[in-house]
Amino acid sequence: MTLPQLYNDVALHSYDFIRYSQEYGRPEGCGMASPFTMALNGLVSRKIAGNVKTFRLYGEWKDFGLEECAKAGRVPDNDMMLGSLVRVAIEKMTSLQYFSWDLNTKLLPTVWQGLAQSRVTKFKLRFPSSRTPKPILVAPALPNLVSLTIYDIDPLCYADDLSVLLLESRKLRELNTIWSPRMKDIHEPSISMSAFYGKIAGSSYRMALEKVGIKNLYTHNDGGCGQVIDPSALRDLTVINSIGGGLEDDSSSAFLDPSWGRGDSYEIQDLKSLRCDTLSRTQCAFLGSIRGLEKLYLIDTRKSIKRRLNGIDSPVSSNGTPSSDCNSFSLKDGYIQAITNNHGDSLRHLLLPPQWRLGTDDIALIVRRCPHLEQLGFGVEFEQFNYLRLLVPFLPKLRAIRLLANPDDSIFGEKMRDLDARGVHEDKIGTDPVLKYSNRLQFMALGDLVFRLDGGKSEVHIDEEGKQTYKRKVRKASFDDVKDIEIWALDSADI
Repeated sequence: MTLPQLYNDVALHSYDFIRYSQEYGRPEGCGMASPFTMALNGLVSRKIAGNVKTFRLYGEWKDFGLEECAKAGRVPDNDMMLGSLVRVAIEKMTSLQYFSWDLNTKLLPTVWQGLAQSRVTKFKLRFPSSRTPKPILVAPALPNLVSLTIYDIDPLCYADDLSVLLLESRKLRELNTIWSPRMKDIHEPSISMSAFYGKIAGSSYRMALEKVGIKNLYTHNDGGCGQVIDPSALRDLTVINSIGGGLEDDSSSAFLDPSWGRGDSYEIQDLKSLRCDTLSRTQCAFLGSIRGLEKLYLIDTRKSIKRRLNGIDSPVSSNGTPSSDCNSFSLKDGYIQAITNNHGDSLRHLLLPPQWRLGTDDIALIVRRCPHLEQLGFGVEFEQFNYLRLLVPFLPKLRAIRLLANPDDSIFGEKMRDLDARGVHEDKIGTDPVLKYSNRLQFMALGDLVFRLDGGKSEVHIDEEGKQTYKRKVRKASFDDVKDIEIWALDSADI
């Protein structure tokens, strides 16, 4: 009964060196081949592949004779054997739903041919960053594909044609494109959107995508993408370190076509989740043009403004968009008005940039107009903390709250850590007459300190006057405790 389930999820890690056992000192696979290759052999030769639902290959793959084969216009034999083994394994996986290629070598046409005949619904593909000669292909359609994520796309490394895949995979509902950060880091607009979406733009078909993620996009608006997505179907949008919507505030995109972000976004009317790391007047206006947003994450992936202005850090980073930070402060009031006026009744998750230090009026406005918040994160000064705790009862559904430290001012974080060293936080939170009865509130973060409030659990406490009272059980938590809570999990540059 349990043996088939053992092979439901298969993840094989390849190493480009021989590993030795720490216990016996013998090389792994001694007498045979590497564990990675032997596992592939087992999938191909034994009657277990039919149980596999998730198949992931990751790590480093070593090409032998690469330079010699490149001069002769050939693919290294071990690359071809790898592709053939993986294809045969996929063809035997009749229940395969998810396939991930995360090796540092290119996915060859043989594997694509196997995928085209499979029932894969979710596919993750990573392109290698090396510019070694490998076959350029036209990716075939995957008829059952629902979710597609592509990492490290660089047309100067491998110019594979994915337009047929996007055009003919009609069940596709989620598309994440993570471009190589190289182009944006050096301001090289070598990406051609028509190479990816040109066939769709030239047809009557529009992708009914519900979830879209874009990262590191840096290109001219050449008109090739056109209207390729049905805006009425879009529910979830993530844009990280990319152009579009904020060119007027982003000096790194000053020489690109300013038509990015104009017009098309205003046709999106039923968006439920928005996550981005760029603030702009265009985006603020967009938030004011739609209604019904349920989740909004305005994350900050950049480094300290003061450190950048002092020349300590590079102003351009592949981990974040270096937009004009000074302008972002002036946009705070406009954003808060758009959020509370248009999305207050529906908003459940709200994460604001830590540089925005909200005053009492800002906090009161959010609490009053967003009564259904379940997760909330924002920057606040130490002096507003006592005022904030009085507002918690007005958010009856609140499960997690983050008070963010300002990366440009260490005072808040230092005060929180000083109080933590004296054991003040657990005692104050547990005995606070407001917080100890907010049973739905489970997690509270003060800067980088996280505390778990155990609902319904109390313990005896002796106050300063010697009276016996009860306080809520509060303990320090780690990131592992909150890694699945969105205001922590999505506060990064990852897609």
